[in-house]
Amino acid sequence: MLSIRQHGFDFFHSVAACAGRALPAAALRGPDPSASPSAATRVLRRTRPRAAGAYPPSRQQGVTLIVVLVLLLVTLLGGLSMARMSEVGSLVAGNVAFKERALQASEVGVNTAFAAVLALANDNGDQGGWYSATLRAPNEDGVPAVDWDRMPLVQVGSRGEFQVRYFVDRQCTAAIVSDVMRQCLLRESASKGAVSANNDGTDALDPAAGQQFRITVRVTGPGGSTTFVQSLVTKGATGPV
Repeated sequence: MLSIRQHGFDFFHSVAACAGRALPAAALRGPDPSASPSAATRVLRRTRPRAAGAYPPSRQQGVTLIVVLVLLLVTLLGGLSMARMSEVGSLVAGNVAFKERALQASEVGVNTAFAAVLALANDNGDQGGWYSATLRAPNEDGVPAVDWDRMPLVQVGSRGEFQVRYFVDRQCTAAIVSDVMRQCLLRESASKGAVSANNDGTDALDPAAGQQFRITVRVTGPGGSTTFVQSLVTKGATGPV
């Protein structure tokens, strides 16, 4: 028991002696700059973060950017094509609707002109510029060459958006007809029950029912669009044919 205490005393005495002894100067100074760095110093240097811009810039390939730009271009072209197709479809639908309305308006002009033909007291003379007793030569549009702005005007539509003008020319080559079969365009119709002269089983044709009158109607609609309609009538008929 005494021996253990003695050894313990000697141990604590040695520790106390070391605590009071001054450390060597080399231990108080830092590491020698000229000496090679230790492993700990090398680890610290390796793990130290670098300043901004110290790393070299990485090379950008740019393939993804090119693909995205191509896809955007294709999408843009597809959108423009769809918009163009929609615009063309709207224009076509509008033109079809206008043609239908113009044809309906032209019927008013044809009926008005036919009523004026029925009211003619003399077919052999021109009347008021709108009627010609002889066949009128066509212009480059294939319609009678007349001054359409001087023809009779009929307003058609809820707001008068269609301007209808008409002209009538008799289908004869002379104003005073001496041979109607040779000088005029005539309308003939099959006679029911009669047999043709050649006995071929077909119906015989009646004599000329009457002289033909050609009605030409011009319809001017919104935007200055123009439509021409022609119809052949006879004075012996009950309506335009």
